[in-house]
Amino acid sequence: MPLILHIPWEPKPQMRHRSRVHYRKVNGVKKPYTQQFEDPLMRQWKDWAAAHVRRQVRQPLSGPLCCDAVFLFPRDKNKIWKTKPMVHYWHDVRPDRDNLEKAVLDALNGLVWHDDSQICAGTIYKVRADWRNEPGTWLRVEQLGERCVLPRWAMAAIEKTRRPF
Repeated sequence: MPLILHIPWEPKPQMRHRSRVHYRKVNGVKKPYTQQFEDPLMRQWKDWAAAHVRRQVRQPLSGPLCCDAVFLFPRDKNKIWKTKPMVHYWHDVRPDRDNLEKAVLDALNGLVWHDDSQICAGTIYKVRADWRNEPGTWLRVEQLGERCVLPRWAMAAIEKTRRPF
């Protein structure tokens, strides 16, 4: 049975780690070293997401997993109307979908799954909210069987590239 999770804040993409060079005196000589750190706002978002999901999950899942994600962003101000219906529409600008997924998967390590390397399949949607919805992230996580079943289009493409023996 799939597990449905909700993170009620606007989705945030995984930001690149920052680094800076420091100099330390060792035996009277200045030696450079680099310090790497994560953006504090990104760390805070991950902590909030983990705390919220912790209430929805009992223990981490094991084995191969499928994780489908819907990232719902706030509606643009120029797309708010009083007389026309406001439906969902695609969010086709930054942030990139892989960075959104990376942030969520890292935040839920040890809570929903032991490690995000367990995620073997999944679909990602980036959409803008309609007039009734608040921004947020919805995840559908389920365990996959041991047998891998690929989509027909993938199997056809793989068959075309198979080497003859």
